[in-house]
Amino acid sequence: MILVSDLISDCQQHTSTIGQRISEADWILYSNKANKYFTTGYKMPTTERETDLLLFSGVYEYPLPSDYAGIMPPRKPYGNVSPDFVHQSARSVSRYITDRNTAIKFDRETPFLVVQYPDGSSQQIHDCESLTDNGTWTVSGDGSALALDTQISTQGSNSFRFTVTGSGGTTTLVNSTISSTIDLTDYLTNGWVFLDLQCPSGNTTALTSVRLRVGSDSSNYYEITATTRYRGDTILGGWGLIGFNMADKTTTGTPDDDAIDYVQILITHGTSGINGTYRLDNIFLALPTYFQLPYYSSQNVKTTGGTYQNKVTATSDSLLVPVEFEEVLVYKTLEIAASEKLMDVAKANYWRGELLPKERALKAKYGSQESKPQMFWYRRANKF
Repeated sequence: MILVSDLISDCQQHTSTIGQRISEADWILYSNKANKYFTTGYKMPTTERETDLLLFSGVYEYPLPSDYAGIMPPRKPYGNVSPDFVHQSARSVSRYITDRNTAIKFDRETPFLVVQYPDGSSQQIHDCESLTDNGTWTVSGDGSALALDTQISTQGSNSFRFTVTGSGGTTTLVNSTISSTIDLTDYLTNGWVFLDLQCPSGNTTALTSVRLRVGSDSSNYYEITATTRYRGDTILGGWGLIGFNMADKTTTGTPDDDAIDYVQILITHGTSGINGTYRLDNIFLALPTYFQLPYYSSQNVKTTGGTYQNKVTATSDSLLVPVEFEEVLVYKTLEIAASEKLMDVAKANYWRGELLPKERALKAKYGSQESKPQMFWYRRANKF
């Protein structure tokens, strides 16, 4: 860790510019550029962090920390033996649903973690293949025209299609006569319920919430509420997986835990910007498997107040770098100052020359543990 004021002081002495030509604001700018150079080209151990990761069979998209800069393979805590994960491109993962794989995908500026994890426990509540074969589904409130869609689905061949016209602000789907009863016993404390919901692509207003009720009837049920998709973004246009944590449930009456046959989905959505065709598919229970996700943080600047950020804003800030990086950080800052402020090509070349051998040594010592996408050109060569 190097204090920015010490970095500036070292640079001023090297260039004999104390109080002259290069202002404090300039030095802060150049230290930021030098820091960005190294955080882009290297993954420093001083930026490593961990976050909890619950993996589910049948769930493929997960949220990433807001300061994510690069991931390492998921692992069990405290050195417990961890299964192998292969990191690939999002396209490769979507084409080959096998084994344990990870990828990064983007929705515009937002990155998400993609994980295939086939080893978890799950149980289907309803496959949405028929409106009547496993109990009868109905829609009410602002919803209408419930029908089986045989063209668009997320699993199987069909989904439920319905129309929402905002007036009262709530749409309700219910099945009170499920014939294939569900045993919730193993899922009551640690389980989650998931469902796929498609909103119109032209939506301008996100859904306020989705509430799920599972139980014995309209007087005896568990209720869980979700306000975002499971991967963390708002419930807006397109398909998205909604997750409901059973640990957050509230209880009405006395549901029969081992013979659940009642499901109700209540969508709260306002009265404008939400009209159009919606679809529902794939309602299932799943138990999580706990992992930790090691990752590199983009925030390697620490303020005197203990706040972490990705940019130097004051000379009292500290740059979180290994001690061996302190000297090369000075050299890189000097190179930038000589080139941009002093307009001295000779000095810029000199500091670059001082930097390069030390930079090569550090690159060898601090090899990145970041997961790199792997390519498999003949994945199906041995499969017939």
